[in-house]
Amino acid sequence: MNPQPNAPFKSVFAARRRVWCAHYNGCIDLAIKEGWESWSCADCHDFKPQRMSSEELRIDAEHCRVLIYNLFGERATGTYLRMLLKDLAAEWEPTTIH
Repeated sequence: MNPQPNAPFKSVFAARRRVWCAHYNGCIDLAIKEGWESWSCADCHDFKPQRMSSEELRIDAEHCRVLIYNLFGERATGTYLRMLLKDLAAEWEPTTIH
């Protein structure tokens, strides 16, 4: 794990975070504990694919959908969500599902 503090990003799409990493939750915890306004995985070499069953992935996707709607409400248009999902998919590797 090697997250680095950052100045806040101007856009959610500018953040370089590897959300499909098994260390991601620990990095979030560290950023909160250290009081960082933002953080990045850009220089981290400890990426470890998160393994999820199809059912775990479905539940996680539903939680994400609810979170996005609660954060963005009516702004959570199909176009916006497709851009967000495209960015997340760039980090995801299909071989991480078991």
